[in-house]
Amino acid sequence: MKIRKLEITTKIGCSNFCSYCPQSVLTEAYSKISDETMMSFDTFSECISKLSKDVKINFTGFCEPFLNTKTINMIEFAADRGHPIVVSTTLKGLQSSYISRLEKIDFVDFCVHLPSDKDINMVKSSTYTNRLQAIIDSSIKNKKYHYHGDLMHEKARIVSEVKKVGIITRAGNLKNVPYTEKIKPVTCKRKFSHPVLLPNGDLAICCMDYGLENIIGNLKTENPDDIYKNKPFLSFLKKTKQNQGSLCHKCERYVKR
Repeated sequence: MKIRKLEITTKIGCSNFCSYCPQSVLTEAYSKISDETMMSFDTFSECISKLSKDVKINFTGFCEPFLNTKTINMIEFAADRGHPIVVSTTLKGLQSSYISRLEKIDFVDFCVHLPSDKDINMVKSSTYTNRLQAIIDSSIKNKKYHYHGDLMHEKARIVSEVKKVGIITRAGNLKNVPYTEKIKPVTCKRKFSHPVLLPNGDLAICCMDYGLENIIGNLKTENPDDIYKNKPFLSFLKKTKQNQGSLCHKCERYVKR
């Protein structure tokens, strides 16, 4: 096993507070691990430089990536190294001056997360529609648009082709949505190869682990080739081979029965 895609959480604590995102679970869990809530460029570059250049770098993680003002520099650094790059953004924090820089990146996907009718924090800024229109008009490569929920917010209806995405519990971390835990050994369609890098260098097992119950290593202090050989990951893997009790037993999206 090895890291094939690395999701980047550039900041702990997202101000969008989407109804389908368990931010309070994340912030409480992270507060017990570290007080380094904003990823520094140095931490990012140190961690990324340890990876082979075929590892896809996905700027999404557990928070809107552009709430960190260094994210645009991180994207350029990863692209200059030759990594495939994916961005998923609500546009919050994305400054107009970034657009010309983003147009130079050969993105695998540039995903714009549009607000539903309940996501008022995404559109509180009076400039939201202008920023969205600027992205639409830009030459940023491989743009895609999606929203979560029943109805798209009226301010986002200037986009013509939009994918509707269903709401999930994030493996039981969204407490107000019921879920069914699998009662048998399970594994992951992603083969556990898509961890999430946190601001302090820790690696959460995947984007479902908002409770940060499965930290499998730290890219600042460890060699990535050792992550899947060490006790934290092997202990997690052992749980998935039991009849219940692991994060994967609660996962609706990537679990493989």
